[in-house]
Amino acid sequence: MPSDHALRYGANPHQKHATFAAPLGVIDVLNGEPSYTNLLDILTGWQLTRDLSVVAGTVTAASMKHCVPIGLAIPGRIDTFSRALLGIDQAEPATSAYLRARSSDWSAAYGDVAVIFGEVGKELASVLARLVSDGVAATGYTDEALRILGKKRGGRYLVVKINKHYVPPAQESRDIFGIRLVQRRNDHVPSAADFEVVVGSEETARRSLSDLLLAAVAMKYTVSNNIVVASGGRTLSISAGQQSRILSTKLACFKFEQFMRLQHGKIAGLVGSSRGKLTDRVAHAVEQANAINDVCLALETPVLLASDGFIPFKDNVEEASRYGVELICEPRGALRSGDVERAAADHGAFERRTAISTTDSNVGSSSKPQRFARRLRRIVTTKPSTPSSAARQARCRAPSLTSSARYSGRRMRLCRMHEVPKSIATLEHEYSGGQRARRSPGGGVAVRPSLGMPACDR
Repeated sequence: MPSDHALRYGANPHQKHATFAAPLGVIDVLNGEPSYTNLLDILTGWQLTRDLSVVAGTVTAASMKHCVPIGLAIPGRIDTFSRALLGIDQAEPATSAYLRARSSDWSAAYGDVAVIFGEVGKELASVLARLVSDGVAATGYTDEALRILGKKRGGRYLVVKINKHYVPPAQESRDIFGIRLVQRRNDHVPSAADFEVVVGSEETARRSLSDLLLAAVAMKYTVSNNIVVASGGRTLSISAGQQSRILSTKLACFKFEQFMRLQHGKIAGLVGSSRGKLTDRVAHAVEQANAINDVCLALETPVLLASDGFIPFKDNVEEASRYGVELICEPRGALRSGDVERAAADHGAFERRTAISTTDSNVGSSSKPQRFARRLRRIVTTKPSTPSSAARQARCRAPSLTSSARYSGRRMRLCRMHEVPKSIATLEHEYSGGQRARRSPGGGVAVRPSLGMPACDR
């Protein structure tokens, strides 16, 4: 039988007498007292990391803020800025996964909730003790980790254990304004079988399949319009909740650029030698990074930009191309899809289709409906060229990132896939009705590569 648990307060501090009910042993508050939003962050992050763990077969982590993921990642190499900031080079899988998720946007991660689908040990607990974070949820903790976390914030730090074996009911519901909505839970988890190449070479698609799956999971639980930029088994930026698709694309690309600015050698040296609170050091580093012009947008693995809804105009493709995006993924169905395809072709795009749909609802939103659409999704990738080292240097030292030629060294590919259904909270505002997706004539080559995630990024 479900048991009731008290919440610190509701969605706002003046909304008292808030509670939640959960079956025994599914979610346990080990320390602290969650707020309504804390719990929504945990529930959304739990689903994100659970789905990604199924896809990747490893420990996964998410950094959550206001019911939207800041980042999502699997274990791998920690980025240059985070290594310099924290003095950590090598880390355990759970620690590296969380830092890779959080570092998608260090500024936004202030006061986040860490969600780990795996065990939190002493190392990660020690890292969390240094950061401004509201809480952590994980499938397990060592005794030493609990001792460290129990001292944070004067003993009030939120520590929650989630049951990794829990399977929710097939049907879900929510009440809004006295009206109850009921639907079948979206339990579709993206897989390799969901994707097929439509036009062009399969090589970039094969190399990027694991990132496509990661992006599809991230989009499933992020409020629309959302854009995900990913590479090397982690998100590099996530934009959410924008009414305009192009604004969401611009925001995601801007955040990707900010991430890359922080990787600059000057910034790493600056933050590594600085002293004081981590928050102040991050703020100063971001300020200094904005003044740098010679920023490299090249990564060791292809950069993917994924859209949870179809791209209505070619301007999104053109914007992505300025940042060296090699793969763009979006649902088919736009009236101007031909224009989008031609724009992608101008950048060397290939096209591909999948049977996956990315529209699950963000559990955290209070007013967003759900849809289950089986739309085709286009993906744009760029096949990396093999320029000389001098050409690569010139590309990485562009005098200004505000020019129209931000990055010109790689060519873009366009792919298609079916849309992943979103969960109930993410979708309430998304479905406008009226337009049914149209499949493009012509076949494609099925992609069935390994699901192994790349182990490292820049």
